[in-house]
Amino acid sequence: MTIKITYHTVVSAADDVDQAARDLTSQLDTLNGKVKAVVANWEGEAKAQFHAKHANWDENVNGLNRTLTEIANLLRGAAGDYQRTDKKAAAQFEF
Repeated sequence: MTIKITYHTVVSAADDVDQAARDLTSQLDTLNGKVKAVVANWEGEAKAQFHAKHANWDENVNGLNRTLTEIANLLRGAAGDYQRTDKKAAAQFEF
């Protein structure tokens, strides 16, 4: 298996991760809104138990978003490092 890596592919992967984070957040926000609309009609123990289990929802979604953003930033940093190393190596061939 051959993997071709270029600056562009690494930066493109970072952009894809950023887009995936935005898409996932949007979908989770939509789902959360629908669930909250249903739960708004609940009463008693079921509602209390739902809220107890749901308490960490925002924290978990934000944590996932932070992780994906960090991955994208690390990919961009790796692309820059790769480009600098490649240019330094190319300079060795200049006579």
